Amino acid sequence: MKDSLFSILSTYKPLETVNPEENFSTELLVYLLKFSLENRTLLFSNFMNFLGVKVDESEYEKFAIYTQLVFFTEDGKQVFPDITLETEDELIFIEVKLESGLNYYDVENEENRKVAIDQIQLYQTIKTLKEKNIYLLTKYFCDLPFEDCSDFRKKLRWQDFYYLIKQYETEDSVEKYLIEEVKKYMEGKNMSIPKVSYEIMNGMESLKNLIIQMESALEGIDSSVASRK
Repeated sequence: MKDSLFSILSTYKPLETVNPEENFSTELLVYLLKFSLENRTLLFSNFMNFLGVKVDESEYEKFAIYTQLVFFTEDGKQVFPDITLETEDELIFIEVKLESGLNYYDVENEENRKVAIDQIQLYQTIKTLKEKNIYLLTKYFCDLPFEDCSDFRKKLRWQDFYYLIKQYETEDSVEKYLIEEVKKYMEGKNMSIPKVSYEIMNGMESLKNLIIQMESALEGIDSSVASRK
């Protein structure tokens, strides 16, 4: 693993039942976003575009960012979203996953029967007067549709965030250092796998050529069979 401040900190021994890497990665992301908000750099605006939300630098002051902020569901259960972005009339929840999958909970449905729901479905039941927007940030692909969650907006991948900060340019020397350290940390944790590598692209081109050759060969066989008839 490449040496970086975050990698060194993440090697501290975890508790027996808790692996800190997921929480650490969450705090790392929030630290970058808070730094950008406080210093009015473009990173926060770029991250919001990553979510699919357009935010100008002039709007930064209306945002607050928290981790593990407590909320309550409609039936009184406590919920602690990994990341909460809050404005006067809007809440953005981001559930963060690294090596683990979504947690599941037993709840009672309208027919008083116990059913299992995942964390995204649980966030859907958070009681608030503000507009809710729910996101899922994962290392691995998630195939759950979340069709029953009207407030769910988008699935995000760590590798896409890595690409975002890799392309990001800043004149702030502190932010530049922090981003370099974050990139090294993500590379060390295999969170930076590119979406399509050149090897895969070349492989796809070779596969396409093979299919064309097979089609030509099959056409030749068809012609030969037809002439015999």
